[in-house]
Amino acid sequence: MPECNYCDASFEGEGAYLEHLDAEHDESELSRIDRRRVADHADDDEDGEFPTGPAILAGALPLTVGILV
Repeated sequence: MPECNYCDASFEGEGAYLEHLDAEHDESELSRIDRRRVADHADDDEDGEFPTGPAILAGALPLTVGILV
């Protein structure tokens, strides 16, 4: 059970702890490691982002096969 290093709160899981840090504590009071962890967690939560890597492979593979044939 994670506990907040900046206040007396405790949480059920790591995700809840990181959301607390983002919502309740100013970025200037967080350590560099905590700022990075909060930013990484926020990036993971973004939904609806189109994955470009698989789309490029899906387009390049048939093009390559077509050229070779």
